[in-house]
Amino acid sequence: MLTGGFQLSNQAIRQTSAIQKAPLGAVGVSRSGSVFRYAKAGAADLVIANALVAADPVANHQSCAVVAAVAAGERVVQITLGATASTLNQYKDGFLTIEDGTGEGYTYQIAGNTVGNASNIYVYLVDPIELALDTTTEASLDYNLYANVVISAIDQADAPAGLAHKAVDTSEEPYFWAQTGGHATIWSDEVIAAGDALTTGTGTAGQLEMQDASGEPFWGHTIDTAIDGEFTLAWLMIN
Repeated sequence: MLTGGFQLSNQAIRQTSAIQKAPLGAVGVSRSGSVFRYAKAGAADLVIANALVAADPVANHQSCAVVAAVAAGERVVQITLGATASTLNQYKDGFLTIEDGTGEGYTYQIAGNTVGNASNIYVYLVDPIELALDTTTEASLDYNLYANVVISAIDQADAPAGLAHKAVDTSEEPYFWAQTGGHATIWSDEVIAAGDALTTGTGTAGQLEMQDASGEPFWGHTIDTAIDGEFTLAWLMIN
């Protein structure tokens, strides 16, 4: 809980860090009721009040074959990647989803993974396997929603991950708190009346605009009237 000092795991709400001080996705709540998630910036620097979205999944890390049987209660799964290598602990705090075959329907959080060059890798789980796996099983690797977040693109195709509560230099201190709920400053892509629903902007990366079609990602709603290209107060409702 973010209390009087607005901090959790000794990282204040407007601080960034070179090292991870809380699990990705951990929730903090300020005295005003605003909600934050612990996040890690992707390859590009983040700009204050810009809309942030989840990283794209790696296509060759989806629907992968399980190499050998895994008994219920075990915490290590060996899978075969497609033609994209994994890096060490690339999926830490992410998820392994059993999407087909024996053991299907379960999702497990990942503690870490080995390096794989389009080959077999080991995935280490936080919790044990509930239902045994075998070589008919297919599994997918996915980042935590708050891992490697980036400024929103204008195609409205990505999952909302929050707002940058301050500038983040990803090469120096990539760990930060992304705001996901409550009173928040947004950067507007157009004139938006007070109380209108918000979605990812289609004019400039990082901006939000009025939601006017079904299927557009929902971010919350304005509190004040928003002016094109300016910043305004809104009520964020990502979680």
